Amino acid sequence: CRQMVSDPPWRQNGEPSPSIWDAKNPSTVTPGRYTHILEGSCPIILSAPHGGNLDLGLPDRRMINTPDRQNVRQLCRETDLNTAQLACAVEAQLRNRGVNATLVVSKVLRSKVDLNRPEGLCSECHQGFEAWHEYHSAIRGGLRRALEEHPQAHLFDLHGQGHREANEVGHVLTNKVLRESCLDDYAGASSCRSLSVCFSLEDMVRGEHSIGTQLERHGFPAVPSQSTPHPCACDPVKGCPCTGYDVTSPLV
Repeated sequence: CRQMVSDPPWRQNGEPSPSIWDAKNPSTVTPGRYTHILEGSCPIILSAPHGGNLDLGLPDRRMINTPDRQNVRQLCRETDLNTAQLACAVEAQLRNRGVNATLVVSKVLRSKVDLNRPEGLCSECHQGFEAWHEYHSAIRGGLRRALEEHPQAHLFDLHGQGHREANEVGHVLTNKVLRESCLDDYAGASSCRSLSVCFSLEDMVRGEHSIGTQLERHGFPAVPSQSTPHPCACDPVKGCPCTGYDVTSPLV
């Protein structure tokens, strides 16, 4: 997140409009009131649910976090700073290399709708539920299109965090599992399990070719990686239940 491109198009314009992108490739930009969507042709989908800045007059999410709405506690409402810009920057870099990824970035403030929650808990109003459906439909559409042309697809879900000075790469593996000497027995539990027919889980998660190790080679501390195979015992690494990777960067 330390090296950002300019703000996403809807922030530059002050309106939730994809007009700047239309001039570049009008056939692949999908207008969305709540979500910035760029349809790609390669098996890579980039998503950022918590980087939006639009209020849209929606009510704030309440301090309720369970389906029965009885367990009251403080909700996480903070924006994951720079994740929208990071997603756009990654998409632009891939496009410059001839790789057209699908980009799905929420425009709406997390305090209004949390797209990483079940539909019934994501918002306090009908517009929030519409935003949830628009966002997740775009991701499902990107995965469906990719799998029509390719044997596999990869979803990279971008988040931010402020509790460690390192990038977290989640594979839906707990800290307890990450502390095992070899991860290959847990391939079926990982979000990148479909790749286990080609690569060992150990190598994908913290081996020489893992995302964490590659980030560290370019000067960005990461966990898990070859040098940091797991977090400390009391600090579980975050992971999102999606088919792919959850990349959580420091909020800077």
